[in-house]
Amino acid sequence: MFRQGDRVVVQGFGSKEAVLRVWETRERGLLLCPEESYQQMLRGEEGAVIGFPMGDIRGLYENHQEANHHD
Repeated sequence: MFRQGDRVVVQGFGSKEAVLRVWETRERGLLLCPEESYQQMLRGEEGAVIGFPMGDIRGLYENHQEANHHD
C-alpha cells in the first residue's frame, strides 16, 4: 500500500498530525522519517527513523490534502 518515499499523515502525540516520509514498510507498521532524514539516508548518511503502527497512519498526504480542501 505504501512505498518508500511516500508522504503520509500520521497521528502523533497529543493527537497532533504530522507529515513524514516512508522509509520502510514492516509487517505491523511503517518506519517513517522527517524530510531532512529521508534525504540524508538517500545519500547513505545516518538519519532518524520512527516506527508507527498502521493504526496511526491517516493516509497519503496528497489524499489527505484533497479530502480537507474546501473551495
